[in-house]
Amino acid sequence: ALVPTSTITVDKNGSYVLASGLPAGPHTLTVRKRCETTGYGAALIAIKEVAVTDGTFSAPPAAADKQIEFIGDSITSGFGNMVTDGQGNYSSNNTNGNATYATMTAAAFGAEAQVISRSGIRFGRYDDRPESDSWISHYAKTASIGGGDTTNWDFAKRPSDVVVINLGTNDSGARMGGSAIAASLYQSEAKALLQLVREKNPDAHIVWVYGMMGVNANVANGRLIITFRSKE
Repeated sequence: ALVPTSTITVDKNGSYVLASGLPAGPHTLTVRKRCETTGYGAALIAIKEVAVTDGTFSAPPAAADKQIEFIGDSITSGFGNMVTDGQGNYSSNNTNGNATYATMTAAAFGAEAQVISRSGIRFGRYDDRPESDSWISHYAKTASIGGGDTTNWDFAKRPSDVVVINLGTNDSGARMGGSAIAASLYQSEAKALLQLVREKNPDAHIVWVYGMMGVNANVANGRLIITFRSKE
């Protein structure tokens, strides 16, 4: 189920054939973007129209009853997850955001996956990287990373039932004024992001997962899972 029927590299504006030579009868076509918005050969993409040359469109399938939103970094984006030898060229060609724990989890529960992720991003705002490297700066926008759409996202149009935050890997080792980040700043920045996520998702169950690909001295057994239900 993780192997696509076809993979198309979009390198310029134009029309691309998604499928051809199909036998007569009904078919279900799913179009997904595999890579991130910026970096490693990736870019913003807009689909203007999907058309058929010999056939007609029937009504689309009903949307899933549940939606799980995933907020993350390269782990959630699937950065390099198609490299099989552990070394290869970590480019957009070897990234598949449709074969990650996020999309697999949503599929296992029959839910729709709303994935908001970018490699290297943090939850905190620190001075060794610009503020743009924090999800606090971008979460409420439609797609503002990489010079995209800076309009406010309409969270009420399709509310998420569960929000999974998988951040902190890139915050480990961050610097502030040349010094290690104080625990109080980590806490206040995490709280700021949680307050923003709760504001935009007043009824969702929020889960913060951390330590999936690394062990921090402050995290027992390399894993920390915190569940938040309070709206305060």
